[in-house]
Amino acid sequence: MKTENIKKQFPKTFDLVLTDVLKELNKNVEKSLAYHVYQGWINYETWSVYNVLSNEYNLNRLLIKVCKDMNKLIPRISEDEAVNLIAEWIKDSLNNRNPLSEECNIFSCLLDHAISKVDFEAIAYKFLFKKMLHR
Repeated sequence: MKTENIKKQFPKTFDLVLTDVLKELNKNVEKSLAYHVYQGWINYETWSVYNVLSNEYNLNRLLIKVCKDMNKLIPRISEDEAVNLIAEWIKDSLNNRNPLSEECNIFSCLLDHAISKVDFEAIAYKFLFKKMLHR
């Protein structure tokens, strides 16, 4: 009700202020998105893991084989379950190969933090549904 009264008393001023507020919000959203998106991925960490999995021949072959096997199961399980299973497999594989997993120092903390930011589901989805189309 109060907004309606203000708008009636000051129609142009209200619209100008609202427009300025919306422009500022849009600018902040664009900055936020630009800050959080890296090469089309949610963050640098996710892009980096995907990049290694895509470009390291043996890892790429292995992941594609896992995805092919998972594609055969999709009629029996949902696509979401398949993505989650592959994401867990990627995460476990990465953690098992972590050379600092037994360490307790600044480097192991930084590596653990970086790994915690990886969106493994996005990587699994890309491999399961996008990369498989090109094979």
